[in-house]
Amino acid sequence: MKIKFLSGPRTGQTDHAPNSQEIQLLAKAGIIEIIPYKNFVEFMSAEHAQGSHPSNSNVPQVQAGAVEWSCSTLHDGRPVIWRKRGNETARFESEAQAAHHGAPESELKKFRDFVALLAGAGSAQATLERAKREQLLRQEEDKVGRAGVLWSRA
Repeated sequence: MKIKFLSGPRTGQTDHAPNSQEIQLLAKAGIIEIIPYKNFVEFMSAEHAQGSHPSNSNVPQVQAGAVEWSCSTLHDGRPVIWRKRGNETARFESEAQAAHHGAPESELKKFRDFVALLAGAGSAQATLERAKREQLLRQEEDKVGRAGVLWSRA
């Protein structure tokens, strides 16, 4: 609500205040005067300028044409390049697509590094799987060997 000060250092000035019991008591005491709004538009612009609730928020305004690029991997390890412009997010899974849409060279280099890492990890993955198979074979041989020793003692 809009109030006008009738006494004190701010005499004659107007301000906005919430409709509360304290404001009503100050008005009844004659320290302030409650000024009615001229129309609904003035009421809405004054009372709801900051939003109707703290959880309501305005999306930050992004300059027209401002684009944010980033490079990361998906949950399955595939590298992707992300383009964010305002509320729009685009994902590019190939370097050619990203370059076609104007990705900066720094992000393309990160993408190439991820691809190279993934290719190297593929050969490392094959080596790891081969080592696991060999370990399982050895464990099976040990089980058979132990079982033979245990049965021979019985």
